Amino acid sequence: MAPFSYFNVVCHRPPVVMISINVPPAGPKDTLANIKASGEFTVNIMSEWYVNSANYTCINAPAGYDEMAAGGVAKQPSTVVKPPLAADAAISFECTVLDPARTGTPMVPLRDDDGNVNTTVVFGLIEQVHVREDVLDERGNVDLAKLKPLGRAGGNDYVRVLEGFTLRRPAYSEGKQS
Repeated sequence: MAPFSYFNVVCHRPPVVMISINVPPAGPKDTLANIKASGEFTVNIMSEWYVNSANYTCINAPAGYDEMAAGGVAKQPSTVVKPPLAADAAISFECTVLDPARTGTPMVPLRDDDGNVNTTVVFGLIEQVHVREDVLDERGNVDLAKLKPLGRAGGNDYVRVLEGFTLRRPAYSEGKQS
């Protein structure tokens, strides 16, 4: 559940996300250990209304400590995978670790200059998407003003996504001639 700086949607066909999990010298965090054991995980888009409880889940606690419960993050059962969703999240993804046949490897350990694994990138197939209706506009698209999404920029820093805009992609035929 902890807020991740390194999370992104990778592809839409198939729908794939990636998360990057730091591996401290003491060993893998619960998140990585749980993903390796179950092959499943959830991703919850963080919004302003539950940032403090979500932030608490990144506490450096001993293995097995329930950060969600301690932080006051209500759990909601998933419909496809076993890990729970954050009930306060307006958008959530239920994921399974991507089949190695698609990628060669669903988890990529990254090594530092000394050869130690310090990060593992995990690719997940999105099996189910949950979007609350109260964050949609009249056309059924996500309204950023209603969602109030936040991103973790790294360290203790977060960013607000306040508004979006549309920018038409130029055609090559419209390009500048040199």
